[in-house]
Amino acid sequence: MAHGTTSSPPNLGLESLTDSRNNMPRYFLDLYNGDGLTVDREGQVFDTRERLRREAIRILPDIVRDEILEGDRTAITVKVRDENGRQVFEASLVVSSGWCD
Repeated sequence: MAHGTTSSPPNLGLESLTDSRNNMPRYFLDLYNGDGLTVDREGQVFDTRERLRREAIRILPDIVRDEILEGDRTAITVKVRDENGRQVFEASLVVSSGWCD
């Protein structure tokens, strides 16, 4: 999927998974990289949007460290969906490299 698109992944058959103990919504952090899409089927509960944003950004360097970087440019993107499948946030990390000689 091209970087910057706003289309949602296909309906994954995920029902509403609100945490019943404290009525906090569940969010799904899908990963887009050179291998395509990795769908988060479990999701996570966050008590604030800021904590959700921080987690999406925090995991990007970990993912890059685990990737085998091929080519001169690699983009890793985390797209966050809410319980209804609507994309609510996106964070990307781009690694560019090239020889100087």
